[in-house]
Amino acid sequence: MRSVHAFGFVCALLTANAAMAQLQTASPRSNTAKAPLVSGILPAAQAFALSAFVEADGHLALLWEMPNGYYLYRQSLRLELPDGTLLDTFIAPTGTVLEDEYFGKTEVYFSHLLLRLPLNTVPERAFTATADGARQLDLLAFYQGCAQEQYCYPPQQMPLSVALPE
Repeated sequence: MRSVHAFGFVCALLTANAAMAQLQTASPRSNTAKAPLVSGILPAAQAFALSAFVEADGHLALLWEMPNGYYLYRQSLRLELPDGTLLDTFIAPTGTVLEDEYFGKTEVYFSHLLLRLPLNTVPERAFTATADGARQLDLLAFYQGCAQEQYCYPPQQMPLSVALPE
């Protein structure tokens, strides 16, 4: 009986390794930014497309856009400066509460998420000057999400550089 379980475990590992190898080496199909890969799972950068821009009211906006069936965990959201300083003054909307098999009741965001960070709460030392004299803010966005009922991605880290208007 023990050898049957061991054989099943080895088969499961080989199948998982083969699927991961395919996922890591697959390339998107022609011209579509949201082309599905192995078993319909998108690479994290496509599943959780992130852009950043400065709003007229002095907030840095971070916008994640997700296709149907994908979501981000509220508890995984974190913004940091490259030196590790936490930027915890961001404003997030209320998400949807769902029962997660790993985290229990947790808040998630489907379709899109707009975080707003008041720039006046960012330490002055975080801003740098560009070659043309403009100001720039470099930061790291941390997040984690899932393809609903299919796959949960490992935690992601995205470096961002945002030019600030004068």
